[in-house]
Amino acid sequence: MKILFVNGSPRKNWNTDILMKKALEGAVSAGAEAEMVYLYDLKFRGCVSCMACKLKKEPRPNRCMLKDDLTSVLDKIHGADAVVLGSPIYFSEVTGEMRSFFERFLFQYLNYDDYSKPLSPAKKTAFIFTMNIPESLFDDFGYRQLFQRYENWMKLYFGHCETLLATDTMQVKDYSRYHLAGFDAEAKQLRHETVFPQDCQRAFELGRRLVRETDDKPTVYDFKVTTGEGTSLNLAEYRGKVVLIVNTATGCGFTSQYSELVQMYKDYHEKGLEIVDIPCNQFGAQAPGTDAEIHNFCTLHYNTPFPQMRKSDVNGENQLPLYAYLKSQKGFEGFGEHPFKELLEKKFAEQDPDWAKTPDIKWNFTKFVIDREGNVVARFEPTADMGEVEDCVKTLL
Repeated sequence: MKILFVNGSPRKNWNTDILMKKALEGAVSAGAEAEMVYLYDLKFRGCVSCMACKLKKEPRPNRCMLKDDLTSVLDKIHGADAVVLGSPIYFSEVTGEMRSFFERFLFQYLNYDDYSKPLSPAKKTAFIFTMNIPESLFDDFGYRQLFQRYENWMKLYFGHCETLLATDTMQVKDYSRYHLAGFDAEAKQLRHETVFPQDCQRAFELGRRLVRETDDKPTVYDFKVTTGEGTSLNLAEYRGKVVLIVNTATGCGFTSQYSELVQMYKDYHEKGLEIVDIPCNQFGAQAPGTDAEIHNFCTLHYNTPFPQMRKSDVNGENQLPLYAYLKSQKGFEGFGEHPFKELLEKKFAEQDPDWAKTPDIKWNFTKFVIDREGNVVARFEPTADMGEVEDCVKTLL
């Protein structure tokens, strides 16, 4: 799994940075791939209210369109399994860089059509906050409301959040060099030597905990889809099988791939292959019929023997939860070599110059291959040779 640590402190190797590094160490010790990003090393702005992420186009942008040093960070976070944000508290608020980051981070996912349904992917999240006041002064400075507000936002957008607080921290190593007479230097030093190590251990455990809990994230067997007849198909029924999941269309240039899919099913079904056919009308409106009409077309022209699902969205706010999961496991990696490659790339580039960076399904007949343990092991774009798909399936059977 991947965890991104976003450090909003201007100071390195001090309170916030030390705790963030300890949390990163904990995550790595539990087997995660982790990366630290220092916001004060980047050149970026907060949200400029361009509204480009809210434009009415398909696929729905739901990503910040502003291009600067923060762009790649937001891309990494979008694809990560977890994110940890760290900041000291200045004047009862996070640092300016963290606030600017937070505007861009959340606004791209804000759904003005339905505030209760943000467009963000589910992931584990956590905050690490450091401050020089003790907890006894929280109410005087509004800290409890501040921390609760940030945590509530993250829970709404990502489904999870926890917060680690390090209070009454030591600002500098030598108080005698600064105008800091309002603080008890000896008490600060003592707390730094006795309590701060405990904060470090808590940060380490936080990193490990995020990995262990995220390792329990859903598998393909946790999802259900609905057949064209309206019955529920629980993918847990396919546990121990090799499963090929494909979004299809009846009027597409790739529709002829039904022939290869049918032959593959006939050749390998008894050996453990299952194919889940999910018609989708999001690409060129090439599956316009009703579920019954689509089924009749497929049985008449291709005699399809595998189950066909209800026509569904595979991108956007109404996408099947199954597809949100599949795309989180295997993103888009290019069309390879195919006669339609340039045509498709030109079409998508006209709609969105960053189209290739998103994990969204790009066109009809994109295929995901699931092994016998439920792992999403491969994604094949419609331009991939069907022989490659068959070879992948055969190695898993």
